[in-house]
This record gives sequence, structure tokens and C-alpha cells, in this order.
Amino acid sequence: MKTILITGITSELLAPFVELVLRMEDLRVIGTFNKTIPAFRKENIELHQVDMNIESEIDNFLSTLKDRKIDYFLQGHGDCTSNEHFENIKTEDIYSDIRINLISLIKILQTIVANMKKNNFGRILLISTASASHGGGINSFAYGLSKLATEYLVKSLAKEYTKDNVLVNAIAPGFFNTKFHFQRANKTKDSFKERAKFVRIGRPGEPVELISMIKSLLIENSFISSEIVKIDGADFV
Repeated sequence: MKTILITGITSELLAPFVELVLRMEDLRVIGTFNKTIPAFRKENIELHQVDMNIESEIDNFLSTLKDRKIDYFLQGHGDCTSNEHFENIKTEDIYSDIRINLISLIKILQTIVANMKKNNFGRILLISTASASHGGGINSFAYGLSKLATEYLVKSLAKEYTKDNVLVNAIAPGFFNTKFHFQRANKTKDSFKERAKFVRIGRPGEPVELISMIKSLLIENSFISSEIVKIDGADFV
């Protein structure tokens, strides 16, 4: 039986894919969550509460993964700590975004990639954002910075580990219909509608529209590595 590690397993963006994974009887699931306790019904699931902004909690979790065989890794955790303008963002909020979105991710990858290499099999799919390679937003500077660094991670690890059949890719979702925009970006219903007009397909994406690409790159993939696939309805062209 193969094992998939999904960090941030309660992510709204990944929820449809997580539902699909939980129906796969031949797949053992390890998931992390921060505050919202998942109510999943699956026999082969192991859940860990981890605040990715606290190094001791990350280290405690990673100690449970040492020497374990992880076949698939999907990064779902992440946060935008502050929506302050670049001129006003606090240094600690910059550190927080980098710890949550980048440092924790590096530590996880350092823990699991050696065994993937040893087993000559691994599939890694990270989550960037479509705006990162276009300068991001002035009110989400540190978040965008950490996501652009995530894309660097993809390229760096793919160069090193693809020869060991460890394939590393990322998806970069654009403007999607999730609570993130209201809870973190302080958008109103009106400003959300206005922002959606910039998406050339004419609407925001829905999380269910990520399923096929995640499944293809993570579960079915046997050749693609080093790619960052933008999924944004031609928002950033």
C-alpha cells in the first residue's frame, strides 16, 4: 500500500481532491492540520495537528516521519499573515509568511526526499500562486515572495532527484472562489466580483477544477518533472 502525505489537509482549495483520495482504498493518508479538526471517515488515515509557524511543532511531527516510506507528497498548508501594504508590513509578519510557506516546506522535503530516493520512487506536488512570477500583490508581499521561492524549490529539487524517479512539480492556481479572499485579503462581495472581471475566462476558478491536474501530476505522472503549471483562466498572461 502506498502512502500520501498531505499537509494542510483541510485546505478549501484542495478539498475536492482530498475527498477523492479518501475514497482510494489502496492509499494510506497522512495529513496535517492547524486549527480545524478534520472529520474524515477513512480507516487508513493518520492526522497530526501542526502549526507550521512553530518550529518545535514541525520538528515533533517530522520525528514521526523519519525512516517512513512516503510515496506522494502534496503541500496544502500555507498562509498570508498580513494584508498590510509593502510600506507598512511588519518584519515579524514577513518572517511568519516565510516560516509557514517556505521554511516548514523545506524541512518536510529534507525529511522525506532521502527515502524517496532510496526507494527510487517519489511524487512531489507543491502549491505556488499564479501571481508570484508577476510580482504578486503589494498587500501580500511576503506571501508572494515565499511562493516564488517555492517555484525555485521545484526547479532545484527536480534537477537533483528526477534521476532517482522522484518527480517534482507545482501548480500555481490563480483567482479561485475560496474564503481566503474574504478572510485574508479583506475582500468584500463587490470587490471580489470586480477582481473576477480581470480573469479572461470571465469568472473565478472553483476548487473542483484543480482535481484533474493534481491527480495527473501527483498520482498518474511518470515523466513530468520541474514544471510549474499555472491554472488561472488566462488571468496572468
